[in-house]
Amino acid sequence: MHGPEVAIAINAIVWPFIAAIVFFYMYFSHRTKIRLALIESGRDASIFRRNAVDKLRSLKHGIVALMAGIGLLFGGFFDAIGMDDDVAYFAGVLLFVGAGLVMFYFYVSRMADVHEQESDIL
Repeated sequence: MHGPEVAIAINAIVWPFIAAIVFFYMYFSHRTKIRLALIESGRDASIFRRNAVDKLRSLKHGIVALMAGIGLLFGGFFDAIGMDDDVAYFAGVLLFVGAGLVMFYFYVSRMADVHEQESDIL
């Protein structure tokens, strides 16, 4: 590699890091200014906190992604033992994603029952 090629390679590595640093600086400084303005106006910054619904949504998406990956692995296994490859991957993903959503439903139902019992005690 000679002159211009080295410069291009260095720029390809350096500029994304500089852009990331500038982005994070702007994000956090802007966030701090907003929160300070809220505090000065007498309001609470609790509007920025995530609630339980967001956490459950993230959990659901994580379970679906994990089970889809496992379904793809099993689809490869089904393909290797002789099943048609289109059917094997499709069936594997659908079976495992469906099982993950059912597990999530039972988890949410169980947590709702626990919270209901706790509120009865109090």
